[in-house]
This record gives sequence, structure tokens and C-alpha cells, in this order.
Amino acid sequence: FSASVKYYSDRLRALNLDRDLITIQLRKSIVSFRWSLEELRVSLFAQQLKTRYPVSLKRLDKKWLALNDEVSRIL
Repeated sequence: FSASVKYYSDRLRALNLDRDLITIQLRKSIVSFRWSLEELRVSLFAQQLKTRYPVSLKRLDKKWLALNDEVSRIL
């Protein structure tokens, strides 16, 4: 699981988009994905804290695919 968190963290950092191209909706999607990643970290490494909403690698995969689709439409 730790490798998956690192994978998504790296991909998110690599998503180096030109600020002029980012729409408000895309910005919201990026922030939402970032928070989901943080929630996954909590669920993995600090389970006693609980998460705000259910999160899993499968759900994160779906969010990542949706985010990539959104980016593809802009570029």
C-alpha cells in the first residue's frame, strides 16, 4: 500500500499543468484527488483517526482515471 501512495503522490506532482490551462473544475478535481490521497494515508498509517469518507486504492484508481480524462480533454 505504501508504494501505491508514493505512486499517486509522484503522479500528482508530475501533473505539472500550465496554470492558464487549468479550469476551475479541473482545479477542484485535483484538490479532491489530493484530499482522497491524504485520507488514504490516514486509513493506512493512522487508522485510529478514522477517515471522513470511505477510501481505498480502488476508489483512488477510479478518481485518478477520471482526473486523467479531464486533463486529456483540456490538452
